[in-house]
Amino acid sequence: HGFDFTRAHLHMCQFQDADLSGAVFSGMDLTQCGFSGADLAGADFRNAKADNSLFIKARLQRADFRKASLEQALFNEADLTFCNFGSARLIQAQFTDAVASRAFFMNADLTYADFSRADLEGADFTFAKLFRANLHGINDKRTRWRGAARQEALATDPKRLKAETFAP
Repeated sequence: HGFDFTRAHLHMCQFQDADLSGAVFSGMDLTQCGFSGADLAGADFRNAKADNSLFIKARLQRADFRKASLEQALFNEADLTFCNFGSARLIQAQFTDAVASRAFFMNADLTYADFSRADLEGADFTFAKLFRANLHGINDKRTRWRGAARQEALATDPKRLKAETFAP
């Protein structure tokens, strides 16, 4: 597979647009690392600490983030298809315009996370914590919410949606 970084010290590393598909980062401190535009398909981030890291427009299909800490991480416009965020800590993480179809968020802490306009088709949020999570304009066809307190999340704002889709 990809590179094994588990013995490296990568605090505040920068991997913009790098090909790191299949890379192993499990258990590592990746705080404030930049992975924007990188190919991280199938990468292993299990138990990693990647708070405040940037994954903007990254390709993360089938990446494994189980039990990772990703507070305030940015996944805007990222491809998270089939990603596994099971039991991950994603407080205030940003997923605006991300594609997270068939992604797994079971038991994840998504307190104050922002999924504005994200594609969550077929994703699994079973027992996820959604306190004040922003679900504005999401595609949630076939999304599983069993045991998740969706009523604690923010739904689509009709006035905002009207402004966003305004055509003169």
